Amino acid sequence: MVNSSFLAVLVSTTEQLARLGDEPSLTDPMKDQIQKLQMELNFLKMFSWCWLKFEEAGKNVKLNFAINTISSAVEVANKHLYSAGLWAIRTKRGRNWRLLTSNLLKNVEQFKSEIRKNCNFLLNFLLNSIKSSTTVEIYDFMDIIIMNLKDLSDTEDEQIASVYKQTRALEEKLRFIRKFIDFTVKRCYEHQKLEDSLVHLHSCANKVAWLSFLCWVNKNDENMQCRINIMLSDLHKEIWPCAPGITGMYLEVLKALKVSASDTLLVAEIVADFVNFLLENLPAVFIDRIEIIREGLIIIIAFLVDSPEDCEDDGDKLLTQADAIVTEAASLFYSIFLEEMNENVVEEKKFLLSEVIGKIERFLEVVKKFYVYIPEASEFYSLRTHGIGYIDFILENLKKMLKQNCKFVPFVKHKVVMVQEELQSLRTFLTDKMDGQNEHEELKDLWRRTINVAYHAEHVTDLSLISCSCFWYSIICLSTVIQEIKITKTEIENIGNKHMKKPVILIANMNSMHPFAAQASNSRIDEAVIGFDDEAETIINRLTRGSEQLEIVSIIGMPGQGKTTLAKKVYNHPSICYHFIQCVWCCVSQEYEYRSALLEMLCNVTELSRHDTSEMSNDELANRLRKCLIGRSYLIVMDDIWDIRPWSELKRSFPDNNNGSRILFTSRIQKFSWQDECKCYFHTLRPFHEEECWQLLKQKTFHKDECPQDLVEVGMEIARKCKGLPLSIVLVAGILSRSKNSLYWWKQIAFNLSSSHPTEGSMDILELSYKHLPDHLKPCFLYLGAFSGSQKIRARKMTLLWISEGFIGRTDQRRLEDVAMECLMDLINHSLVIVSERSSDGGIKGCQVHNLLREFCIMKAKEEKFLQLIYQYDFDKDPSDGRDIDMHRLCFHGSLFYFADSHRICSPVHSIIFAYGMEFVDYCFFRTFRLLKVLDMERLYLKGSDLDALMLLVHLRYLAISGSIRRLPSSIANLWNLETLIVIRRLPWSIDLPDTIWQMKSLRHVNARAFANVSLGDYEFEELCQLENVHTFSTVLCHGRDTEILLRRLPRLRKLSCIIPESGKHQVGSCKVLDFSILSELEALDLSCMGGTEFSTPKIPAFEFPKVLKKLTLFKCFLPTAAISAIGQLPNLVVLKLRNIDFAKHILYVEDGEFLNLKFLAMHHSEFERWAVPDEPFPSLENLVLTDCTKLKEIPSSFADISTLKMIKIRGCCPSVEKSAQTIYEEQKDMGNGDLRLICS
Repeated sequence: MVNSSFLAVLVSTTEQLARLGDEPSLTDPMKDQIQKLQMELNFLKMFSWCWLKFEEAGKNVKLNFAINTISSAVEVANKHLYSAGLWAIRTKRGRNWRLLTSNLLKNVEQFKSEIRKNCNFLLNFLLNSIKSSTTVEIYDFMDIIIMNLKDLSDTEDEQIASVYKQTRALEEKLRFIRKFIDFTVKRCYEHQKLEDSLVHLHSCANKVAWLSFLCWVNKNDENMQCRINIMLSDLHKEIWPCAPGITGMYLEVLKALKVSASDTLLVAEIVADFVNFLLENLPAVFIDRIEIIREGLIIIIAFLVDSPEDCEDDGDKLLTQADAIVTEAASLFYSIFLEEMNENVVEEKKFLLSEVIGKIERFLEVVKKFYVYIPEASEFYSLRTHGIGYIDFILENLKKMLKQNCKFVPFVKHKVVMVQEELQSLRTFLTDKMDGQNEHEELKDLWRRTINVAYHAEHVTDLSLISCSCFWYSIICLSTVIQEIKITKTEIENIGNKHMKKPVILIANMNSMHPFAAQASNSRIDEAVIGFDDEAETIINRLTRGSEQLEIVSIIGMPGQGKTTLAKKVYNHPSICYHFIQCVWCCVSQEYEYRSALLEMLCNVTELSRHDTSEMSNDELANRLRKCLIGRSYLIVMDDIWDIRPWSELKRSFPDNNNGSRILFTSRIQKFSWQDECKCYFHTLRPFHEEECWQLLKQKTFHKDECPQDLVEVGMEIARKCKGLPLSIVLVAGILSRSKNSLYWWKQIAFNLSSSHPTEGSMDILELSYKHLPDHLKPCFLYLGAFSGSQKIRARKMTLLWISEGFIGRTDQRRLEDVAMECLMDLINHSLVIVSERSSDGGIKGCQVHNLLREFCIMKAKEEKFLQLIYQYDFDKDPSDGRDIDMHRLCFHGSLFYFADSHRICSPVHSIIFAYGMEFVDYCFFRTFRLLKVLDMERLYLKGSDLDALMLLVHLRYLAISGSIRRLPSSIANLWNLETLIVIRRLPWSIDLPDTIWQMKSLRHVNARAFANVSLGDYEFEELCQLENVHTFSTVLCHGRDTEILLRRLPRLRKLSCIIPESGKHQVGSCKVLDFSILSELEALDLSCMGGTEFSTPKIPAFEFPKVLKKLTLFKCFLPTAAISAIGQLPNLVVLKLRNIDFAKHILYVEDGEFLNLKFLAMHHSEFERWAVPDEPFPSLENLVLTDCTKLKEIPSSFADISTLKMIKIRGCCPSVEKSAQTIYEEQKDMGNGDLRLICS
């Protein structure tokens, strides 16, 4: 008699065999023996389990004797099998092994012979009841059966091959039953229904087990195989859920489930498998109806399983109707299976199937009407110029989504593929039928609806990847979108044919860059300011003459009159730079924030960054600024003041040193109460004269070229209509530049300009400028409204956000970042954006927009449903106001909690930017905005515990976070579409990046503003870890020899910032050379060495740099003469920054032929006393910066012969250095270099 100990011995023996099978030096013959033994023992295991549950087992004496015999044989083998096998593998002497296995196999064959003699008894056993089992026992039993069915299907035996199809089908059915039981047992709240189903399914599994076992032992008996084949066929019918009564049993259990959002994927798999199970026996002649029925049944059964919470009175009727449809369909399938098909029967069944389809469609219409939220067109109507380029963006995203094998639920992925195909077809259709856009209302309306459909498609496909809605809901939404696209194609075809003979412009292609981009040049951006010469002279005199006490000069004027332009002209004037030791510019604006203003000024007067000051209080910042200004003559410019508060809060940081220091304000307001506290001079700005207007218009439009004579008259008319406002003139010039030699174009612009009040006229000009802006630039321009007027916009951040938003067309030939920068240049050339800061290589580093332009951006963005600014006071009266805001993009200027609480889950918001705040964020925020693609939280404070919730935002393309973050979770790999990752770590500055980061193939930019400790992980194939798309990575901690592995995983890196520790667990050790030359595309490298004291440089290895390197920054390391020479030989090096560098013998040697293309050279806190250079050093140098090089005696006199010099900046150096700089400055001026600036402080 079989007992549980025999089953345990079988389990132990098969485990021993599995361990032997994993031995690395296993021979092929022995491997075959192990596999054969495992297969035989697995079938014995299944038999013993069945026999244990067989109530009549004790009545067959002969069979029990055979069982006892095989049990003893297995038990004997179990004691010595593993040791004998291990000895055979390692010594190649396997006598004991062969003896044990042959004896065991012989006993198994004898047992199988006894089974064959008792087949009739065992076949009758199938009809008997079995003992009940626990759920765990059922799981284990089914796992054994599935394993044996697979072995049975995989065997090459000819006899068994005859039942291959049936055994394979049984295996799939049993897998489904196993999954169904596992899922329902944990979620079914009506235990009796569950128990009834378990009894049936357990019985079915038991019959499958016995039949498969008998099939195995009788594989050479043709008669028995035929009998078993018939019984297998009958068993298929019994298991098939279409069988009478079985469909209802499944449905009752499914309806009794309690499922949660986290169950969505499992529910979808169970339902899809169940429907496939129902449909599996339908003949191919009904294929056209099968697919329609499949989708309908999946939705209906999923609706039964996870019905809406408000599904009550009418809902109960709906659930009953759903149940009836599924039961009717299953009954029809069963009848089709049983009947012999002929032409008449086929036609009859087709008719009946069509009736079922009709019932399904009517049911789904009711569900869609009452339980599916179909957004209004206005909710998806974003920027109307989001043309075919945005459709391309959506298609690219869908392609990546499908390629990345994202976690779609079954059938939903199929629908997403259909959406992709239909959207691609729509895109091709647009290109074929229409090739432009005109003002015809019918066409404009069609284009708006086309964009709405594209947005709707994006929304529902994004929604299908997250678990905040039932999957039946996703299928209905996806089907709706597919139908919308098809209808749209029909409308386009009809209208296209109607307007075929007319010049039509329907498509605004983002990829076709306006030709103006190619004309962009630095000279255009930095040209001299026209006008204000007399005004500037007056202001300069007020600032540099008069009382020694601290005084205020305030420039007053209306918006667009040129207050900031005049202030900048004064601020950059050489006499101002020479007169004041310290000049500081602070943009205040209407959105003034005390801390931000302090930080902006403090970073101007010190080497501190915002991250250095992150732990300092406001009082500490204010005191630090005051200490920096004490004893110095300074000029503070506070641009765009709206009220007294900024001055009241900041004035304590401005000491009165009695040395002629000054404060310069620009404001729209005539007078504030500060005039009583401090001596103040008000300068009211006059409008431009007509001649000044015309001169500025000519210069902005034609630059150095002459204006054609036929344009002079209309040009002067345009200049007059600008009412003396420089901003209006500049904007109009941007419009005229599109066709600067066309008289017709100029007359059109003149006609469209109003003669209203100057400020109102400026808004009209802005509207006109926006209207004539190339379509691909409009979203880029409106996006500027998200940033505070006082905020200097980082150009790099802006362009990365544009890319993540989908504003930049993807091309195969050019990098997205380069195309985005061209868009920024275009906006600058259209005079819509101002360059506020340049990088060391002359590129654009920071930019700003005029307040009036920003106000227009905010107004137009809200009007276009493109972007909205959210302020705290929007919710002070009624927090529920947030429910009425359905924009794709939001910018928060205050607390977010009221808004998040008031908004529905899975809001269609795609982008959120936080302009201010240091508050914490909780889980409800991430739960609300699950469809986000852009999330900029640089200015918020996150805790490490918040990150797990953040990883739910699987659609993110841009993520910037800040706070007490020690490590990123491994689940960050869930963000399959993430392209830009920015992490700002508060003190201490170190953060761990998990090894799963190497799975994130979409990453392009990683910026850890801390020491990033990147785990390399334990990957078998290095090539699978390569991130081909990563272009920038900072700041990574190099781990000695692991550095080369890390670099090879980033083959297309263009910008790298890294830190090399001298000692500790990450020390470089025996790595003698750090070879960066393996990065063949690296253009910018920032390399820091940690260790030593302030000026004792660490012992670090030598470096090798790639020839393409353009920018190099070195911090705290020793550079021997040979290293300097090697750097000097880099042919493309344009920028070199040396900070805390120690040179051999404290001498910096530069030889002839070195640094031939270097344009920017900066040295900070570097240890050298003398500078040994040739007669003609640095032939291309434009900017020289020396900061706190206290031991340097002088700048070599040969620098006076560098004709390309534009600026020399000296801070914290010896007086002799400043004197030598002054001498060089004078000599340069004598040689005609009047543009050279000397700044000493």
